[in-house]
Amino acid sequence: MNNLSLRKQLALEINRKIWNNLKELHPLKQLFWECTLRCNLHCKHCGSDCKRMAAVEDMPAEDFLRTIDSITPYVNPNKVSIIITGGEPLMREDRHYGSGRGIWRKGASYRHSGGHS
Repeated sequence: MNNLSLRKQLALEINRKIWNNLKELHPLKQLFWECTLRCNLHCKHCGSDCKRMAAVEDMPAEDFLRTIDSITPYVNPNKVSIIITGGEPLMREDRHYGSGRGIWRKGASYRHSGGHS
């Protein structure tokens, strides 16, 4: 049984339609993953406060791959660019097998955006 007033039901339906319309008008095209806060470079042009040893651990690649899985019902993974950034993504031990290759297997394109590239 629905306990919402007609006015609230209409408001919720209008909100749902607006939200769906916004998703169609502004599809996800880029997803940035700051995969580490560690950096072994000290570039003068970089505004990052990354350090050689970060205070927080890197997000496990498996967690990010689950994030990709959670959005794929709503987006075409072949039309979303995933930008791997950080600190310096090349400081991750799993940079090839856990991160890049895992993303590629999911169908999303990706590129590295950090450090000395």
